[in-house]
Amino acid sequence: MPVRARGRHRELWGGLIQRHVPHHASEEDIYGLGLIEEFRRHRYGMSPGTLYPLRHRLTEGGYLRERASGVGRQRRDTATAKGHRALAEGYHYLKALFD
Repeated sequence: MPVRARGRHRELWGGLIQRHVPHHASEEDIYGLGLIEEFRRHRYGMSPGTLYPLRHRLTEGGYLRERASGVGRQRRDTATAKGHRALAEGYHYLKALFD
């Protein structure tokens, strides 16, 4: 996944993007431009060409559920029960790693 994280060691931390998407979708409905802006706050460079296939894979995998919003039928995603379980499990592993 080509993520342009700023700074050193980006190849190590780039995989965290895949965890960020369901995390944000578990807090509120997400949409592409909003995620791209959020990733900028986290100092990641993210293009639509990277983000949209990732969202599609997460939807296909059952971690996100897609719906069309009323305005312009913009796609919005929310985390599924499977996505919430995966986040809880991932948190457990990350906590164990950094403790």
